[in-house]
Amino acid sequence: MYVSKSNENWISVLHDYFVWGTTVMICDLVPLKGRKFVGNAILPRKGKYMGFELSVQLKGLNDKIIPAWLAEIRKFNMDVDIYPNFSFNNHSGFLPFKIVTYDCPNRSLNNIELLTGYELFVNRIEESIKRQSLFTKLFSGQKQLSPIEKKLSEADTEVIFKISARDSFEFRIGWYSAASLALLCDGVLTDLYEGVQLEGQEMIRRAHEVVLEDERLIKENEWRVHEFKEWLG
Repeated sequence: MYVSKSNENWISVLHDYFVWGTTVMICDLVPLKGRKFVGNAILPRKGKYMGFELSVQLKGLNDKIIPAWLAEIRKFNMDVDIYPNFSFNNHSGFLPFKIVTYDCPNRSLNNIELLTGYELFVNRIEESIKRQSLFTKLFSGQKQLSPIEKKLSEADTEVIFKISARDSFEFRIGWYSAASLALLCDGVLTDLYEGVQLEGQEMIRRAHEVVLEDERLIKENEWRVHEFKEWLG
């Protein structure tokens, strides 16, 4: 995402998305009031996000957990299927899901097959970075790591979930996917917007709370959804 100030009240925001093998550039003009800058990035108002990112750090990620991952997501009162032949080993970019929700505050959107998704990136965590972080903790006088710090020190993989506002259910599927994967793999979920790190059932509770809170803020004429027809590609 690229941001440039247009005037004191508005900014232009240029997003780049990877969709179905093609990079798509989209420019939005959004109000500045209520937002703040971090570097060249903009933090959106809660519930009216232009972009959102979650990070899951874990150990031992492999494709064998995909069925269990989907089963965990379904516990959030929704049905979900992932794009056929998806693999953590070679995926980079937009990841489509077919979903059916049962608890969306907009009841007209429940019990309908919809297409949504998010951008997913899998990165290996360098051992040198982990050692440097561990040594910093140990030699700063903090000799005992917290449970979250211990998990982070053992993690060998980071999964990034990039969520946009192109589709109103991206926030739901992104949060539920990240929390479910972190829980299943006993990892750590980092909410980069709020600057908090979570583990265990706390991730599940937070995911459920923030998703329903966000969906309640969407006005009826602001919903952006895509009906599922078939898998492309």
